[in-house]
Parts: sequence; structure tokens; C-alpha cells
Amino acid sequence: MAYKTTFNYALTHIVMPRMFLHDLEFFYQTILPNPENMQIFMKNAINECGKIAKEHPEVEPPHEIKDFQMGMFGDNREQALLFINGFPKATQRCDTFEVAISFNKKQPRYFTTELGLSTDNKPYIVLGEWKMGQGDKLDHHNHGVVNPMQEGAIPKAIIEVMYGKK
Repeated sequence: MAYKTTFNYALTHIVMPRMFLHDLEFFYQTILPNPENMQIFMKNAINECGKIAKEHPEVEPPHEIKDFQMGMFGDNREQALLFINGFPKATQRCDTFEVAISFNKKQPRYFTTELGLSTDNKPYIVLGEWKMGQGDKLDHHNHGVVNPMQEGAIPKAIIEVMYGKK
């Protein structure tokens, strides 16, 4: 069976970062402050990803996702992060478990926790980040392995990437 790009990957690595980074002003003024608008944003992302899957047979068909789970982490709004869960199960290398978006409008950031597999197929979690590159190109950066079993490790790693170690 030929490899297919997973719906998870297409949604979290192509569609969502583009939608987020394309119009930051709109995102921070209209979408992020309102949980209902965030659910609409996610449904629009699923619909957009579904269109891509229909046009590209190498992309897995869409998954139905009714509602995403979202939660905030952080002591203050300037350093707060919105975590989004509820993506299709991570099955392939680079599939995403959760997305984190910074509340800090002056430092808009889009992070992913991604499935990594060692050479002997042992899973681990990689912290990834998507940024706008030249023109309309997205750039991906890996920030290393994160231990999800350690409480608060993922938000702490993101905050260190954004603001440096404390």
C-alpha cells in the first residue's frame, strides 16, 4: 500500500499554520478571544483540509471531528498559550498530538507536538514550530524532544523557546 499523507499532518502542518499566519490581525482580534470563533476556525480548517484531500489522492480522506478541546496555560495573558487537542490519532512520523498558539499578539507563534520514531520504532515527542518564510512559504523548526510524562514539560518548553530559560 502506498504511503498517504495523513489527514492529521495536512490539517496541523499545512492548513492550520497557513490560516493562523495568513491574517494575524484578524486572528488575534476576532478568533482567539472567543471560544466559539475558535471552534468555527477549526471547522473551517477541517473543511479546507477536506478540499485538499479531494484534490490530492495522496492525502488521506478527512476525519469527522465534532469539537476540539481547548485550554489555556499561563499565569498572565502576555505569556499564555492556547492548547488545542482532539486531532485524529497520530499514527505516522510528524503527526500532531496537540497545537499551541501564543496569546501574545506581539509574538505570534504556532507550535505542534509531533510523533517521532526512533530507528527501532520507539515513539517520542518533538516540539515543532511553524513560521512564515519567504513569500507564502511556511518554515518548520524542530525544538527538540519533550517528555510528555513530565507535568508541564510541553508548555515550559514552548515558553523557553519564546522567552528564553528562566
